[in-house]
Parts: sequence; structure tokens; C-alpha cells
Amino acid sequence: MDGQVYAQPLLANGTLLVATQNNKVYGSNPATGAMRWPAALNLGAPWKAADIGCGDLTPNIGVTATPVIDPATNTAYLTHKTYVSGTSGTARWYMDAIDLANGTEKTGFPVQLSGSAQNQPGMTFQPTTQLQRPACC
Repeated sequence: MDGQVYAQPLLANGTLLVATQNNKVYGSNPATGAMRWPAALNLGAPWKAADIGCGDLTPNIGVTATPVIDPATNTAYLTHKTYVSGTSGTARWYMDAIDLANGTEKTGFPVQLSGSAQNQPGMTFQPTTQLQRPACC
């Protein structure tokens, strides 16, 4: 695996899903460890924690929260942090929907996360400094 694993690995429909802080997502056979997908899904350059002086998650912030799996559709939902452009500067957060059968994004994903809080319209989501929940709900 390429990168630290903070998100809990999950098992669904015979696939062990592991996501890393380097924005890599792996699907493997839980009994043998053999990869089920041709390659890990690469979600882009991970965001460098040093960009805001974060000492808790180093050196990168990619996929931190534990994904959620919908076994009926064989889909894993997760969030990841990356750069607006390249490998430095401001950040963006995305929501992903990954097909566990082949390790590809579902149609219409990833979706950029942005906007204002419904319960506090004057508060706008700031992706560079905003952290993520420890798990999707």
C-alpha cells in the first residue's frame, strides 16, 4: 500500500477496500491479498499537511475518513483532499463513489464539496483549512 492508512479497511462482497493518505484506493482478495482491480485507483495528488502546519496527519492528507459501502449497489463512498491545481496551493475536497467490482469511479463522480452551511448560511466551506469527519455517515 502506498501511504498511511487512517480510514478503517472495509470488507464487502468479497473485496477488502483500503484507502490511504496518498489518495490511493485498493481492492484486494481478503484471503490471499491478491489485487482484485488492475491497479489502485489514484484520486490525485494528496494534500501536504505542512501547507497549514498540521502535525497530526503527516506527511499527507488524502483519504482520512472511513468510507461507507452500499452493498446493494457494490459502491464505496468516500472523501479525499487534493489540490485545485498541481501539487501545491489551495485545496479541494471531493466525494467519490467507487465501483467495488472494478475500482473505477461511478458515473457523475467525483463531486467537488463546497457551499454554505444550511444552519448557518454565512459560514462557507473552506477546503484548504477544513478537516474531515473521521467517518462518512
